[in-house]
Amino acid sequence: MTLGSSCAVSTIERGNTSALFELSGRPLLIDFPGDVCRKLLQAGVDPLDVKTAVLTHRHVDHLHGLPSFVHECIQLCKPLRAARPNTPGPMAELNLICPESDADLVERTLDLFGLAEQSDLYRVNLHPLPVTAEGETAKGELWDGWRYEAIGGRHGSLAPLGLVIQHDGAGWKLIWSSDTEPAARLLSRASGAQILLHDTQAASPMAAHGDADTLIAMLNEHGWPDLFVPMHLPADDTEIAAIRTELDRVAPDRFRMPDDGVWLLDLRAAT
Repeated sequence: MTLGSSCAVSTIERGNTSALFELSGRPLLIDFPGDVCRKLLQAGVDPLDVKTAVLTHRHVDHLHGLPSFVHECIQLCKPLRAARPNTPGPMAELNLICPESDADLVERTLDLFGLAEQSDLYRVNLHPLPVTAEGETAKGELWDGWRYEAIGGRHGSLAPLGLVIQHDGAGWKLIWSSDTEPAARLLSRASGAQILLHDTQAASPMAAHGDADTLIAMLNEHGWPDLFVPMHLPADDTEIAAIRTELDRVAPDRFRMPDDGVWLLDLRAAT
């Protein structure tokens, strides 16, 4: 589900880019723009059921909702603690995957609001990944046969996390990349994927972001996924129409424009 599909500027229809994957019945949250808890509740997900999340990079439209999310989860844990005062440890935890270069900023952001001091109620466990735009990747296990490979993109001086999420037993391959220029080392994995969600902030080339023209050329070279979903869309309706026109011209049956709060793919049957 796309919880948000707009760029750093929200619109009436679209919030800042964020996504929710449900993998074998468990949620994986990508990025923290504003009002994350409400969006999860609207999707039928209890925020305390989110045990794993990914912060792709430090920019404000992806990070600013994190302290609010943690604060709301702390409030949700208070009645649980009151009902079970002798339960050891926190009432809930979040395993947060992020670029190694952003870990210190995440810690300072949580400390700024005194949220780390309440880890007896809700604890955030950071899992920094040493990815780079030049080539270093990181692999890890999620749960129930799901695993990921994190691949650094190129977004100005940053290397946001792109993700290849796979379940070999079920044959699923899902690819996420937001806020990054198109890169062959990620897009070369698109062939055989059920879905690719990628920054597409313009119809023609744009510094530090994806664009329809370049993405089309690279996917024609490397192979298209079953479904391509343009993300981090511009706030301008005319530019969105141009992106749609380019994709419709080349791959009318292979792309879908996202709608915030709408599921794009049902993974339940296979897992």
